[in-house]
Amino acid sequence: MSTHRLDSPPGEPYLLLDDLGLAGGPVTLRTEEVVVPRLIDRDGVNIFVMMTPLLFLAQMGIYGAVLFTVSVIVYALRHRGSLGEVFRTQNFFLLFPAYAMLSAIWSEAQVDTLKHASEFMLTVVAALLMVQARNRRSLMFALFAAFAVYSLAPLMSGSAVDADGTTALASLSANNHAEAGVAATGAIITLAWFFLGFKTRRYFQSLLALPVLAVEIYSVVLARSAEATIAMAAGLIVFFLLAMLSRAGRRLRLVVVGFGGAGALALAVIFMIFTGPIIDFVSIWSGKEITLTGHDYLWARARDLIVEKPILGRGFAGFWQHGNLDAEGLWQFAHITSRTGFNFHNTGYDILVSLGWVGLILFALTLVVGLVKMAAVYVNGPSLLTAFWLALAASIVARLPVETMGIYEFSAATILLFAIFGYAVKAKRVHERQALQATRDAPLRGTLLSPIPPMSNC
Repeated sequence: MSTHRLDSPPGEPYLLLDDLGLAGGPVTLRTEEVVVPRLIDRDGVNIFVMMTPLLFLAQMGIYGAVLFTVSVIVYALRHRGSLGEVFRTQNFFLLFPAYAMLSAIWSEAQVDTLKHASEFMLTVVAALLMVQARNRRSLMFALFAAFAVYSLAPLMSGSAVDADGTTALASLSANNHAEAGVAATGAIITLAWFFLGFKTRRYFQSLLALPVLAVEIYSVVLARSAEATIAMAAGLIVFFLLAMLSRAGRRLRLVVVGFGGAGALALAVIFMIFTGPIIDFVSIWSGKEITLTGHDYLWARARDLIVEKPILGRGFAGFWQHGNLDAEGLWQFAHITSRTGFNFHNTGYDILVSLGWVGLILFALTLVVGLVKMAAVYVNGPSLLTAFWLALAASIVARLPVETMGIYEFSAATILLFAIFGYAVKAKRVHERQALQATRDAPLRGTLLSPIPPMSNC
């Protein structure tokens, strides 16, 4: 019998993939006692309260930001040890937000830069703290519930916007791409929650996930966002692929995840940095003009702005300022009367404009190191959770060249991206502790003093 699992501290689900049945073969029925962590606990409620205002930030405004901040403080106070562990073991992932704060020194809007960069740091710390939760079943349920509440909102208060001459779903967001992005992320979370229900033999949990998954996929379709559709497809495909590979040998997982992941990540980073030139080349080569609903003009303007301050940029959040003629012109081009909440629809260009090449290199290193760590955790201990986090990573990376992801404060995308990195570090440390414990317990095996292993089929 295989023992592929994500080893976890006591109280966490041990997510064995042997019974999933996705790779063929009979489904094994286990008869031992099953210990399944609680569905709802205080950490889960805290995380739900933390995530929900980020999804409804457009409606809640400053109140949503305050509620998020308070929930993070409460979580940190309840887990002072975890906060210290984050700064001690995951400080590498704090370098990029720290550099954003440092950019206040040369920013064109120093006060705003310091404010937004501090909020960005708070968001990243919250993400790294969130995945320290011992009960990962409760963590997953909190994520599922938050995205389900948001995704079901169109049934009560849907709205539409004009997207390239067609009607597209906008729901609680004024932008169909934003709506589709949230729904696509929710679909990946819900799919993982569906299978976790089978693994824990909580079939009502899986039944509850089905209508939510249908609504989220349908929302992506109605929103008519090609970027979100591709991102959702990438996430779902990666999840199923990794779930099936969990029963394969470690070498095969290493080859597939290593070469496939490295190639996909390299392409995404290259396209993120050189989006404009690549689009121009393809247009010339094919003899047809290829545009992405105005993105080409935004990218052209971004390249002009990058040339002006290529090394350090203009400071975090230093460009989109009232009175900045370049920003005012782009707001007018996009018909944004509020003169807020806009970007270059490309993560690389947004970083280059605000933080320069130093910032982009630091972000790219953060992304590569975090994803490599996550991939290593899956290769060494495949589980539904590791498959889920890698699938979520694939979905986010697929959107980097055409959306701005992971560099905003009070953003669900930022929370999830850095949560992936934090989960990888946490899981690796857990594996190391349990390997050390297994070594110490080895002489006791087969004796009356042999330790009783934790049992769970989740």
